[in-house]
Amino acid sequence: MVVIAIIGVMTAIGFGILQNQKSSSALTNAQREVASAIKLAQTYALQGKTVNGTTPCGFGFAFDSNDLNRQKYFIFYIPAGSSDCATVNSSPKYVDTSSTPTFESYVLNNNIKLDGSTSIGNTEIYFSVPNGAVYDSTGNMYAGQTINFSDSSANQKSITINSGGSIMEN
Repeated sequence: MVVIAIIGVMTAIGFGILQNQKSSSALTNAQREVASAIKLAQTYALQGKTVNGTTPCGFGFAFDSNDLNRQKYFIFYIPAGSSDCATVNSSPKYVDTSSTPTFESYVLNNNIKLDGSTSIGNTEIYFSVPNGAVYDSTGNMYAGQTINFSDSSANQKSITINSGGSIMEN
């Protein structure tokens, strides 16, 4: 009986550790996926990627402000339209989720979401074509930002994007 009790206790402890490791792994994966999406938007801008045969003024990354679960994010592009790209890139308006063309969209999985301490409006990053200059949602040169994530157990991870566009996973 004692041996069975010891095995039961060890199994319960092992199961708890395994569940915590699974949650931590899901959070790390979400952090890497978002960092990769930001880097992809930056790469599209630096390469001058074309969309439907034309080169947009820039590509950006943002979390969807209409998503109450704080899990949807996307890569968007800004077409020149009737203006030149210098005018487009200096105007303070980048993402309006109802009218901005979404290039690629994603969803965080496993109950991972943007942490409540991160304002959705502060998740927007825009890279101009072709030099990759970094702008924020107001049209100003980007000053840097930290995006925080959390899981259902209140574990946290973050991504820091500096003013030069480099991305660090914290």
